[in-house]
Amino acid sequence: MAGFIGSPQMNFFDGELEKKDGKYQLKVGEATVVLGGKAQELLAGKGVGERKVTVGIRPEHIAFAAAPGTDTVSSKVDVSEMMGSEVYLHVNAVGRDVVLRIPTTDLPAEHRAGIPYGTEINFAFRPELIHLFDPETEKNLMY
Repeated sequence: MAGFIGSPQMNFFDGELEKKDGKYQLKVGEATVVLGGKAQELLAGKGVGERKVTVGIRPEHIAFAAAPGTDTVSSKVDVSEMMGSEVYLHVNAVGRDVVLRIPTTDLPAEHRAGIPYGTEINFAFRPELIHLFDPETEKNLMY
């Protein structure tokens, strides 16, 4: 998958697009994410069925999760970089190197000065900001 403009670059994951109770949802690792309303409309309008997808999400569109849940991804911190009012977390999740860009105010107080190497954390995708691509053609499935 080609890189995108921006720093840090977009994160990419292997995923499965499924339909349950008439709604599109996405499986990434153990996480299941129900897609946002606009994605629901676009995918349904194009008649997209269940399939393998490449999921793209920008580092700033990933949320720190205080606890694990059915919609969260577990990861281990490799590097924590304080960047003023944000922290860049470089983590390993579902076999990928992933970058999260989290406002320090969204972190628990004990992590606002950084998160030590090896710390297990959970994160969630903001469903309305997910991009879906065909893994073979790399075409955006929603536009």
